[in-house]
Amino acid sequence: MASVCKSISECLVAQDFIDLTLICGKETFKVHKLVVCSQSKVLRAACVGVFKEAASDSIELHDELVVVERLVQFFYEGDYPDLTEPPVSNQKDSSVMSNIKLHALMYAAADKYDISALTTEAKKRFEKSLAKFPTNLSVLSAVNTVYTTTPDSDHELRDILVNYIRTRRHSILIGDGSESLFWEAVRSIPDFAANIIHQLVFVTDQPSFRGKFKPEPLLTSGHSSKISKRTKQPKPVR
Repeated sequence: MASVCKSISECLVAQDFIDLTLICGKETFKVHKLVVCSQSKVLRAACVGVFKEAASDSIELHDELVVVERLVQFFYEGDYPDLTEPPVSNQKDSSVMSNIKLHALMYAAADKYDISALTTEAKKRFEKSLAKFPTNLSVLSAVNTVYTTTPDSDHELRDILVNYIRTRRHSILIGDGSESLFWEAVRSIPDFAANIIHQLVFVTDQPSFRGKFKPEPLLTSGHSSKISKRTKQPKPVR
């Protein structure tokens, strides 16, 4: 099996038997339909359907270049490289791409193009990045990415991220510049605010309280009507 993968990768390098072009902005990636479409149901549908992509043998991907580059590599190698992040002392710009944000974007791409193996890999890498004790800035700058690139029905990365922030809340809410980012995320992303409140109310770090409360599923903005139905309405006064 390893020899087959190696041979296919060599075909990519040599550009042999190419029959599909992936376009990302000004960059193009020459690939093989068999390799790409066998792993992505969405791209397969584009290639075999009545869409213009099937006629032109090209598909335009509206994703960041750093994601598409790794997407192509994953198709051929089943893996993708981390970013080379700057030293911790230089990580002061929340717009700079971090590995946490990268893995969140790769997870979103896996959902978008229906690539189940990449979903598993990106989630695993996301968790590993958090386990390496990243800066508060890199963690909080990933909140918007996680909440805007994944569907509300998918709580995998949201649960991981919110639980991590809960356990690190004391270090986040001290004067290293991360406090303002935290409150900005709370104000601008209602689902994140709801999830944080849920964690603080139903989850505790104290062993004596473990098991005494049964957390409900994390709330999203779409649950507001459900909550209102649970509220007992007062009887009219006669």
